[in-house]
Amino acid sequence: MSTIHTIAHSIAKVRPDLDPDWLDGDTQLRADLGLSSIDLLNVLALITQSVGKKIMYEPLLLPDGKPRPDLSIGELAAFVDANRDAADPKIVAM
Repeated sequence: MSTIHTIAHSIAKVRPDLDPDWLDGDTQLRADLGLSSIDLLNVLALITQSVGKKIMYEPLLLPDGKPRPDLSIGELAAFVDANRDAADPKIVAM
């Protein structure tokens, strides 16, 4: 299963009103789908479960420490693919 397919089906689980077959790499999560921040967090959790590995999404979502205004399914898929084999993140106590 391709990463874009996994993401599209994760989105459809969070938003059952959306047809995963309609979603593609160019689909924008906020502008096209109207995903809220909570929706996005739920989608990321489902992707992480599908991949079976913890992925740190902060560099993608907060480049230069500022929230990203929007994100396409293709950009998210490329990030997941690039980080799928990265070492597990170290947990730092606060």
